[in-house]
Amino acid sequence: MNSIKNEALNLAKEYQKKLSRFIIGIIQEKNYNFEFTCSDQNEKLKVQVYFGKKGVKTVIQGNQNSRLYNEVTSLINDQQSLLLEAAPKIIDEPSDYIGADESGKGDFFGPLVTAAVYADAEDLKNLKAIGAVDSKLLNDNQIYNISEKIKDILNDKFIVSSLTPQLYNKVYSEKKNLNRLLREEHQKNINELLKRFSTKSVIIDSFEKKPFTLSGRINIIQTEKAERFTAVAAASILARAEMVKWFEDNLIEEFIKLPKGASTEVNSFLKNFKSSKKTNWANFCKLHFKNYTNIKT
Repeated sequence: MNSIKNEALNLAKEYQKKLSRFIIGIIQEKNYNFEFTCSDQNEKLKVQVYFGKKGVKTVIQGNQNSRLYNEVTSLINDQQSLLLEAAPKIIDEPSDYIGADESGKGDFFGPLVTAAVYADAEDLKNLKAIGAVDSKLLNDNQIYNISEKIKDILNDKFIVSSLTPQLYNKVYSEKKNLNRLLREEHQKNINELLKRFSTKSVIIDSFEKKPFTLSGRINIIQTEKAERFTAVAAASILARAEMVKWFEDNLIEEFIKLPKGASTEVNSFLKNFKSSKKTNWANFCKLHFKNYTNIKT
């Protein structure tokens, strides 16, 4: 476990101690965070501690007007690492632009999904109203519900592309570089939207050191945590929704659900999985991930 991830786990444990007077759930490890539930007789909320390149941040999900939310916030607010993001921050973003994001880049199982969204001022207003935020802050049910609302708002102003494991492995074997593969998928989606809609700006996450480029006179904003921009957040939700659907539709031996991410949970699954028949793993996973050695050895 890396130092940032370990810091997040320790912080989650500290929070549990501080909140011991309430009913506390066990700490669960997700793709990007540790989380546990906290409840009393009337209310229930979730405490999530995220880990990433920029460090650790804490998110409290629940009814901000409830007594429990206020008490929990007060009890853990003295932790220096706490960064509450219960309410979205107001940021300065273009009046219309294309936002792009992806899902599945770090998942051993499942496809690589990219999405691009064109949004004008009215769209941005409506997307904010339905809660279009970074998909990592939402659970699977929220992802599904909000993604359907996004589609209703945008109509034909978005593109979602999915490289299934079979296709992903074929393309990766040719390119031998995940960032190059991802870059070309984003370029394809964005260029398709640029054919349909006139805009001067594109916002995308800094997923590699190499500058992201497009043909023509386009202002490209390549930034870390690009999901803070509404159209990028909407793209992240659409991409994640496609990922969630793949995991629901693709079960091993028709009934065994595959784990997300590429963590110890995935390695444990692979080491303990006993197949009753030969499994074509190329149909389910990204073969260049180190996790694959747990199948072959």
